[in-house]
Amino acid sequence: MPLTILAQRQLRSKVRFSSETKVNLRENMMSDLSESIANGNVVKAFGLGGRLKRHLGELSYSYADNDVVLETSQSALRSSAAIILVFTQYSFFVLGAIQVLNQGLAFNDFVAQYSMLVLLAGPMNEILDYANKLNQSAASLHRVRHLISLEPEGSQGPRQVKDLGDLSAGVTLDVEDLHFSYPKGSSIFKGLSFRVERGETVAIVGASGSGKTTLFHLLMGFFEGESGRLALNGVDVRELDLEALRAAIGIVFQEQMLFNASVRENLAIGSTEDQVEDEELWLALEQAHAADVVRALPKGLDTMIGSNGIALSGGQRQRLAIARAIVKNPPLLLLDEATSALDSISEGHIQAALKEIYKNRTSLIIAHRLSTITHADKILVMDHGVVAEMGRHEELVERSNLYRSLYEAQVEGFLNSAGVEDV
Repeated sequence: MPLTILAQRQLRSKVRFSSETKVNLRENMMSDLSESIANGNVVKAFGLGGRLKRHLGELSYSYADNDVVLETSQSALRSSAAIILVFTQYSFFVLGAIQVLNQGLAFNDFVAQYSMLVLLAGPMNEILDYANKLNQSAASLHRVRHLISLEPEGSQGPRQVKDLGDLSAGVTLDVEDLHFSYPKGSSIFKGLSFRVERGETVAIVGASGSGKTTLFHLLMGFFEGESGRLALNGVDVRELDLEALRAAIGIVFQEQMLFNASVRENLAIGSTEDQVEDEELWLALEQAHAADVVRALPKGLDTMIGSNGIALSGGQRQRLAIARAIVKNPPLLLLDEATSALDSISEGHIQAALKEIYKNRTSLIIAHRLSTITHADKILVMDHGVVAEMGRHEELVERSNLYRSLYEAQVEGFLNSAGVEDV
C-alpha cells in the first residue's frame, strides 16, 4: 500500500510535467506553422521549405512521443488508484472476517460496513479521476493564472484626466528630461527634451535605433517613461485616460496593419463616430491617393481585403493606412515612415495632399528620406537618445554636421542610382 501511494505521487508529478511539455510543444508548433504561412514568400525565396518541414516534423515527433508518455502515465495513475481501492476493500474484508470469526464483530454489522465501503468505491473512483484530470490541466491553469495576474494596461497610475482642452488647432507637446529603457534592453532616451507648438509640423530624423518610433509608442501609451515628462496640452500622458489619449492621436505605423474586413470597415476604424458617410471615406481616399485603387476593386468600399490586407500590394496598404488616419481627423497626427512603400510619383501626390492635412493640427513625421520633410516647420535630429540638433532644413544643412552628412549621403546615393558621375 505505501508503495502504491508513493507511485501515485511520482506518477502525478510525471503527468504534470508531461502536460506542461505538451502545452509548450503545441504552442511552439502552432507558432512556427503560422509564422511560416505568414512569411510564405520569404520561405520560398530562401528555399526554407525542406528545413521547415524537418523542423516541424521533429516537433511533431516530440509531441507524439510526449503524448505516449502522458497517456502511459495517466493509465498507470488510474490503475494505481484502482489498486488502492481494491486493496482497501480486500483488507477490510479479511480483517472484518477475522473479527466476525473471533466474535469481535457482529455479522450484520460487518455486512453493513462492507456494503457501505463497496458503495463508496464508485464515488471515490470518480473523485480520483477528477483529481487526475485536474493534475493534467495544471499546465494550462498555470498559463491562465499568469494571464490573470498581469496588470491591466494603464494600471500603473490613476489616469483620470479625460479632457485635453482646446483641440481645434492641434496640441502642444512638451518632452522634458525623458528617460526610457526597454525591459532587459539598453537605454533609449537619456534626457530627451524638446517642445512642439500647437499646429506645428515637426519631422524627426536620426540613425536606426535612435528612438524615433519608441517616442511614438510612448505618446500612444504603449509604454511609460521611467522618469521625466511627456505632456500634451500641459497634461502628462501618464495621467491621461488611455481612451481619451488615443482618441486625440492618429497614427500611421511603419508596418501597416489592416484587418480581415472590407475597405469601408478598415477606414471607419479610424473614426470616433458611429457612422461614417461614404463621402468622407472617398475624400480621405482621394487625399491618400488611394481612390483609384479602391474603385478598381471588385466591390469598391465593400471589398474584403483579407488578413492584414493580403489582397493588396504594400503601397496600396500604406495608402489605406494613411486614409484611415485622415478619416480620424485627429488633433495630433503621427506618421512613421508613412510613404516608404510608395513610388516617387505617388509619394509626391500624397506629400502635396498631406500639406493640406497638416493644417490646424500638430503633426510629427518620422522619415529617412529627407527630401520628404524639407517643408517641416522644424526638424529634430536625434542621436543616442537626445536631440542633437533642431531647426529648419536649410539651417541644419548649414550648421549641423550630423544632418548634413545624412542629407549628403542620400543625395549621393540618388545621383549614383541615377547614373550621374562626378565631373
